[in-house]
Amino acid sequence: MVPKFFKNFMRNDPTDNSDSINKEKKSGNLFFNAKEVTDFSSQYGGEETLSYTACNLAGRGSVFPMYGDYTQACVFRTYGEWWDIAPSRKKPFSRTPPSFCSQDYIELLFEQKVHPTKIEIFETFNPGCVVKILACQTSEDTNVDTGHKITRWKTLWEGPPDKAEQRSRSFSPSLKPCDFPTNLIRLELCHKLVNYYTELDSVALHGRTPTEEDKKEADGMTQMVKQMDKLEVKSETESNKKKGDVTIRNVPTEPSDDSPQCDNGYFDKLPEEVIQLILGFLDVLSLCRVACTSRLLYKHSYDSLQYTELNLQPHWPQVNSVALDSLHSRSLFLQRLNLSWCHQNIVTETSFCRYINVCGKNLRDLYLSSCSFVTKASIHQISEACPKLKELDIGSCKMIGKNGFEDISKLKHLERLNLYRTDIRQSEILGIIRSCPNLQHLNLGSVHGVHNMDEVMTALSEHTAHLKSLDLWRNHNVTSAGIHALANCTKLEELDIGWCNNVKSQSQCLIAIIKNCLNLKKLFLTANRTVTDTDLLTLAEYSSLMEQLDILGNRLVNADTAEKVLQKCVNLNFFDVSFCAGIDNYTVQQWKQQFPHVAVKKSFQDRQ
Repeated sequence: MVPKFFKNFMRNDPTDNSDSINKEKKSGNLFFNAKEVTDFSSQYGGEETLSYTACNLAGRGSVFPMYGDYTQACVFRTYGEWWDIAPSRKKPFSRTPPSFCSQDYIELLFEQKVHPTKIEIFETFNPGCVVKILACQTSEDTNVDTGHKITRWKTLWEGPPDKAEQRSRSFSPSLKPCDFPTNLIRLELCHKLVNYYTELDSVALHGRTPTEEDKKEADGMTQMVKQMDKLEVKSETESNKKKGDVTIRNVPTEPSDDSPQCDNGYFDKLPEEVIQLILGFLDVLSLCRVACTSRLLYKHSYDSLQYTELNLQPHWPQVNSVALDSLHSRSLFLQRLNLSWCHQNIVTETSFCRYINVCGKNLRDLYLSSCSFVTKASIHQISEACPKLKELDIGSCKMIGKNGFEDISKLKHLERLNLYRTDIRQSEILGIIRSCPNLQHLNLGSVHGVHNMDEVMTALSEHTAHLKSLDLWRNHNVTSAGIHALANCTKLEELDIGWCNNVKSQSQCLIAIIKNCLNLKKLFLTANRTVTDTDLLTLAEYSSLMEQLDILGNRLVNADTAEKVLQKCVNLNFFDVSFCAGIDNYTVQQWKQQFPHVAVKKSFQDRQ
């Protein structure tokens, strides 16, 4: 949700669409800009500012048709391949559907419900990242299981990411007909093909108002959705009684003993190990479909060994409480689970806790990024049921609230913890650090509930000898003293202190990090205006393994010193010098020719 602070400082009044609405009424359509950003997965900007934040997508745009890097735009946290090849990268799930490539999402609320006829997305920097557009249908009835209004999502358009022409554009793909009115639209994005951050200025929804006939159909749809909800609850009850299985939105039934025997073709001649290997290439939805074809494939599709990894993020609109209950008997050997992006009005915390209680014994990796059903109770259940857990991602889980993280300290084997945009308190993070000596990767980006981050840095230096990556993005509570203490983590390979305004180079803290942490491969000093030539010369001398370096916004470093880094750091493949006053575009072009293996980034603003 967008903080109340933002609502008082919106750059435009998002409800002021009267002129546009009057024009559209003549053609029978209405036109709206987004009224509010209700949810998003990440943002480049901070929680306390408007620059580069997701809430900039609400209201009328202020950048289009200009092209370039503007603070008034909506910008997400990552782009390209760089975060996927950094030391902090996560191991991908092997059975992800090839069609799923979404990395970020944003949900937009509009003033009035309409049948969408057109959606315009105004892209003003590095376009081509939107890969899916969805509409939300909300029934007036409540789900008896979740306690929330019954929700369904429909995909209006989807396509692969595109290397589009480098200019601003209004992206308006052809939409599938939408048989219900909506005022909640979701965009999903994939940034892998763009060379720098994608930026969105505004989104416009065109649609026709519901007619009386539409309202009758909607009433019928509401009753049907209500009946479906009852059927799901009934299926859940029956499955608990019979210990049966229910798939996502489908109920494959094992062939009965008296059903006609069928010929399984060459599958009957294959060893069971080979059949298991073949089915191992299928995602969970495909396994459910295969299970419907024959008794033989049903047996193999429901084998628990097929469910050591379970990636449900690509299927988040279909994952509900019934689906989780149906997976109990198949998840006895589950080691990796991804439920990221699942909504509380579809999945209940009770069903999640019930599932974790069944499958958590062998679970090593658990990803719950942007899961709105996760609260303090979920964290407690995870700590009790998952004794072997090594990786936990609860980034952007805003419903955990204050004082909900304490139980994480019970996970003694934890190696990776993502707390991006959470409300964790100082005592809680200190308890976790002191209890988890194997911690290797920690994300504290945009965490503002810790008032003395230097104490946290000291705790890391004393208790986490194996720390490899630390993300402190936009953490204003860390100072030079904390970074000095961090220099004792000599195995550090990645450090992001971008937009940490209280870290000052003159304290020699950066030099201490560079000299002590000789394994550094990624160092982001984004918007640190105090970095000097001396810091970069020290880096060129000591950081022979450096691969990614960001000094965006620096005012003191000159081009000759930056070139020495390019010459000495032979493994360097990424160098962001955007908005560096001492490095001009001509120099950057020369570097690109002289060092073709390095992606030198130089952002810009252009007017058309």
